[in-house]
Amino acid sequence: MIDVAGVVFTELRTIFGPAFTLEHGEQPSAMWRAAIARLTVAEVELGIQAFLGQTTDPPNLTQFVHVCRGGTPGRYFDARSPLPTAPPSAPDVTEQVQTSALDPDDTRRARLHAPVPLSRERALERIRGTLRLARD
Repeated sequence: MIDVAGVVFTELRTIFGPAFTLEHGEQPSAMWRAAIARLTVAEVELGIQAFLGQTTDPPNLTQFVHVCRGGTPGRYFDARSPLPTAPPSAPDVTEQVQTSALDPDDTRRARLHAPVPLSRERALERIRGTLRLARD
């Protein structure tokens, strides 16, 4: 029997690279497994397809299930509402921290571990082949 949750994790790691693994680990948790078990093969395929071409912001479980059921990718709270902003008096140090925290070795390492983009057709072919095995 095919481990559909494992296949989903493999595909999402292929799409998002190390960012997905850092956020969710190497293997799906019991919660991911239970949620994915409730999805149909068509829903899983829809969910994977929706994230093709993205390389940042891997989905959490709620976002993934939402997209599998026909929702649009976005932030959990509501992609249409603006993010809260800091008060005008607060200095914006985010960019300073990000640039000072990256040394040249970290930048090189990030490029070496960046996900290799798949063509949309090749990715869909992989997904369909794997999910075809799950149906059999």
